[in-house]
Amino acid sequence: MSRADSNPTAADAGAASEGSNAALSELPALISKAMVGDQFRLSQRLRSIREAQKNRKPFDRNLQRLRGELDKSVARRAARLKLCPKITFDKSLPIHEELETIQKTIEENQVVIVCGETGSGKSTQLPKLLLSMGRGIGGVIGHTQPRRIAARSVCAR
Repeated sequence: MSRADSNPTAADAGAASEGSNAALSELPALISKAMVGDQFRLSQRLRSIREAQKNRKPFDRNLQRLRGELDKSVARRAARLKLCPKITFDKSLPIHEELETIQKTIEENQVVIVCGETGSGKSTQLPKLLLSMGRGIGGVIGHTQPRRIAARSVCAR
């Protein structure tokens, strides 16, 4: 008699894992559609569930919880996408001529530093560019203005 035969929980876990393989295989693609801040936690949970499946331990409750949290996160991202305004760029600003180059650079690099003259449109047009690229829908856009940060720190002294 095998261990699974003598332990109903282990036998149920094995049956559940066979029926849940399809559900587990679609989750990584769904996790990539969740809010960026949730993706790591959800991926860790999925890894834990797969480990339980591998060890023939029950995991159905955890899978249901994961699926519920995942559905909420994906729905939140979809709602944010619907709320995104129509993006228009001010063609009179000097940065407008470089938007395609900046977009390509952002797509190819994790960190991008954009320098330009005061009044060129960096502060107003870059966030719009990022939103038009789909950035910020799943999380936050990191956008700093070092000169303003420096000025504030000097004032605080």
